[in-house]
Formats: sequence, C-alpha cells, structure tokens
Amino acid sequence: MGPAAPPERWRSLVAAALCSALLAACATTQAPPDSGGLDGQWRLNAAASDNVALMVSQAVSKAEAKLRKRRGGSARRGSGSANPGGSAPGAGSTGAGNSGGTDSGADSGADEDLDTATDALGDTTLIGPDFQELRDHLTDTLGTSTRLSVAVKPGDVEVQGDDLPPRDYQPGERITRYDEYGTATLTSRWDGSAFELRERYTSGARLVERYDLDTTGTLVYTRILQDPTVGKLTVKSVYNRVSAGG
Repeated sequence: MGPAAPPERWRSLVAAALCSALLAACATTQAPPDSGGLDGQWRLNAAASDNVALMVSQAVSKAEAKLRKRRGGSARRGSGSANPGGSAPGAGSTGAGNSGGTDSGADSGADEDLDTATDALGDTTLIGPDFQELRDHLTDTLGTSTRLSVAVKPGDVEVQGDDLPPRDYQPGERITRYDEYGTATLTSRWDGSAFELRERYTSGARLVERYDLDTTGTLVYTRILQDPTVGKLTVKSVYNRVSAGG
C-alpha cells in the first residue's frame, strides 16, 4: 500500500468533488421564473385559436398533391424517353393532385422537405407515406385540451389537460417519450417566463411546445412542428384564465 495522501490533498479532492456536483446540479435543474403567471386553471378560447384539423388537412393535402405531381412527371419522362436497352420504361401514376385549399399555417419549405425526402428514395417515386395516417397523427400531436391546468413548482412544472393524467417536467432534464407520432427525446426549459418543451423524433421531425403569457395575461400555447413530409406548421391556442369556482 502506498503512502497516505496528505490532509491538504484530501481537502482539495473533496472540494473539487463538491464543485463538480454543484455544477452538475446547476446544469440539469433550472430555477422557475420569478413570476408564477402560468400557474392556474385555463379554458380554451376556440374563437381566438387556430383550427388544428383544418391546418393539418391543408398541409397534408398540399404534400400529397406535390407527390402526385412528381409521380405524373416521372411517368411522362419515362414514356417519352429513349430506351436503348429495349426494356419497358417504368410508369408512374399520372393522377393530378388537389392542393386542398389555402396554405394556412404551412411553411413554404414543405415542398423542399418533401422533395428531399422523396429524392432520398432514388427513382422509386411510387413509394410514399400513408397520408391518412399522417393526417391523424399530426392532428393528435398538435391538438390541445379544452381545459388546461398548469402548476409551477420549485423543482418541476406540472401540466394537465382535461381529464388526462398530469405530466411532470423537470427543466433541464432529458427524457424519452413515446406517442402515436413516434419516439422522441424531450427536453424542457425556461425561456424567460415562458416554459418550453423541445422534442426530437427519430423520424427526423422536430416539435417545440411553448407556454407563454401575452400582454393581456392570456395563456398562449404554441406548437411549432417541422415534419419531414409536410414541412413546418405553427399552431397557436389561446386560453383564458378561469376564476376560482369558474
């Protein structure tokens, strides 16, 4: 056995260990903001909020129409090109898509995202997502509750919608979440007086959920989704505070 370390050395090691533990705690836990304005019971103001189902339907219809247009273009190129090898050229669907209305809430980058995702498949243009399933999953993911309860605590934030079980989030913590949209790594944090959830899905999708108060004291729940197929969707829901006994 080697010689024992001198007392000064032990004191230095203990001090270094304590500092490391303190820094780790600071890195994983954020203190709540001074204002507890998010605390309380909230009721959805549907008239002032975005129509999630309509926005999702329009975005998915646009993505589907874009894919159909690409299929038609591929079929026309195949039927009109020379084929020195003598084999029959591949033919795709020539159906024309319907844009599904105005592009409310859908980012213009949706086309580029769809192009990138389709190009990754090479020339197999007949392969595409299940758009009805995608529409259902996006509606569920971006949907919201009629009533919302938010409780800001010293170590975490509890959010509960309608009669669903409450969800506890510890700012700075990283967790894995499973839902109908897929598997995601979720982190939560305070951004000033706003509380944010950031989710990165294994599919490549990204979702930011933000709870914030506007200048009138109403709660604005914003979802910013970047989906590999439909592109970017930003949806806002407005909540009015419910008075005691209301």
